[in-house]
This record gives sequence, C-alpha cells and structure tokens, in this order.
Amino acid sequence: MSRVCSTNWRSTAGPGPLHAPATPVSADPGQPPRSRSPVPVFRPLPRDTGLMRTAAVMTMLAPDCPARQVETGEDKTMTDTESASLSAQDTRLATRAGIFLYSLIAYAAGMAAIAWLVASLAGLVPLGTAPLELHSTAGALALNTILVLLFGLQHSVMARRHFKAWWTRVVPPPAERSTYVLASALALGLVIWLWQPLDAMIWSVSDPTARSVLWGLFAFGWLYLVAATYVTNHYDLFGLRQAWLHLRGREYTPVPFVRKWMYRYSRHPMMLGILIGIWATPEMSAGHLALALGLSGYIAIGVTLEERELAGHFGEPYRRYRREVGALLPRVRA
Repeated sequence: MSRVCSTNWRSTAGPGPLHAPATPVSADPGQPPRSRSPVPVFRPLPRDTGLMRTAAVMTMLAPDCPARQVETGEDKTMTDTESASLSAQDTRLATRAGIFLYSLIAYAAGMAAIAWLVASLAGLVPLGTAPLELHSTAGALALNTILVLLFGLQHSVMARRHFKAWWTRVVPPPAERSTYVLASALALGLVIWLWQPLDAMIWSVSDPTARSVLWGLFAFGWLYLVAATYVTNHYDLFGLRQAWLHLRGREYTPVPFVRKWMYRYSRHPMMLGILIGIWATPEMSAGHLALALGLSGYIAIGVTLEERELAGHFGEPYRRYRREVGALLPRVRA
C-alpha cells in the first residue's frame, strides 16, 4: 500500500483555507502601507471542505515526496510469500485436525468392539451373527481357529517395534497407535461376526449364589481391565494422546514405566482382567469355550513377546520388576 507523506508538496491554487491572506499594515497612518509576512490564522475546518481528501491526493501525486511508494514487484513477491506461508500453516492445521478426528473414530471403534465382545460373552447378543454358517463341527472349529489366528497375528505383529519402524513410513507417526487400535477393532469385530456357534454345553450353573458369584467375577474382570488402562495411560494406549499432542503442536513423550496399584502385584493386569472376563461365566458353551481357549493362547504368546520388548526398552529396572512381580498373579513369598 502506498504511504502518504505530508511534506514537500506545493499547491498552485493560492492560499489554502488554513491561512489568512496577507494584510497591509503601516506604523504611521500618513505613510504608505507596508507588507508584513502573513501570520497563520488557524480556523476550524468545515466538514464539507474535503481538505483531507485533497491533501492526500496531492501528496500521492507530488513528484518530490520521498515517502511516496507504489506497489512494486518486490512488494507483490513478499505478499505472495506471506500468503503461501499462511496457506501452508492452514494445511498443517487441517492435517493435524484430520489426524485427531481419525483417532477419535479409531477410539470409538475400539470401544465398540470391546463392548460387543463383552455383550456376546454375557449372552446379551449372539456370538456369531454372520449368515455364514458351517454345519460340520470340524469346519466350524477350523474357521474359528483361523479367526483367532488372524486376530492374534494382527494384535501381536503390529505391536512389535520393528513393524512400527516400517509402518510409520506409511502412516504419520501420530496416527500409528490409532491405526493399530482401528485394525484391532476390525479384527475383533470379524471374530465376533464370523464366529461359528457350537451349541454343546460344557457347564451350566443353576445355583443362584454360584451364578451371582460368577457374574460378579465376569463384571470384575472387565472393570479390572479398564481400570488397569487408566493406571498407565488410557488415552495413550488407545492413540488419543498422540493425536492430541500433535494437534497442539507438542512433541510426543512416551509414557514412563509405572509400578503402582495393580501393577505392584501383576505385570499384566489387563491380560488378567481379560482372562477373568472370558472364563467367569455360569453358562459355558462349546463355542464360548473355543473362544476362551483361543484368546488364552493368544495372551500367553503375546505376553511372552511383550516381555522381551519391555526388558529391552526399560533394561535392568524391568528385569528386576519381572523377578519381583508375577506376570498375572502375585508371587507368593515364603
């Protein structure tokens, strides 16, 4: 934008309205009048004179105004650079907001999959709702085994450090954990949806007190799982913290090693909660038993793999922790 200067401009229209004309004066009435330098007389400006507008135009047109500038190619280049910078900032903000929205969707999917599993094991909704139904027991067992293997491979492989190092070349690092949560939700949902029911009853408890105890243990197991996620960092575990820090432009810091609450007595309380939840039931069908066995096998393998990575990451403090605290149940000391 051109700048307006108020110096070095001349008007050819005679004295402006700010000055009174020179008045002839004489010290002696008998002498001819002598001219005196005009004395400025400042008068209030009428609102309709347009003096400010006239002065601005004359200033812009004055050839000897040192402050007069016009928009040059350099100025335009600067403006384009600033516009490009603002556009890049907007793009980065939109990308961060998109990753955070993606993490919210992944979190909702993860919570929905866990709720679906709990409701299926409680008998509130059927376990296996797809139209695909194999009539032979061998075929049903084979498909159920494949489903558990797919879930276990996804859940374990994507959690390994080497896979993460490769995977973050494909997806943004702040979205890596959310992608893992979303993939786990889809894999677990596929297990529940395609699971082949096996109607043979393994056990059925009829005593009201025993049933209440078993249902109480069932609820305790899943609540224990949720509580254990909050003792570490629930939102980091499910990918929300990573995306939130990225949205705010802050660097991600890993969650520190904790040894409090249930982690003082069990190294893997979340896995313990799952085991209690899948086994504590007054009605154990063959289909439920097959799922419980499959998930228990996955937990055994997953805990072994996770122990290796934790020992490599935390070093001697975790190895000492492993010697002092049991994997699932508290150690009994003599």
